Amino acid sequence: ETGVFYWEHIGLLSNEWYKDRWFKKFGIYKKLGIVDVLITTSESEESPGDIEKEISKIIDDLKKGNLKLTEGSYSKHHYVI
Repeated sequence: ETGVFYWEHIGLLSNEWYKDRWFKKFGIYKKLGIVDVLITTSESEESPGDIEKEISKIIDDLKKGNLKLTEGSYSKHHYVI
């Protein structure tokens, strides 16, 4: 375990061009072999929550080695903030 993680915020998922671009980029991450250490975030479509609190929770999950698994989502570790 290297302790290196990659964090990508995918902020414009309502835009089809942006969403398609994300999936192409995700394919590159797969080829690079970093999908297991990739964390993605996106905003909720509802009213925004406490973003700082949500980010702190992600960091806490990361420190505890307890990242949320979200197979079939935008990444293996996707959080909506």
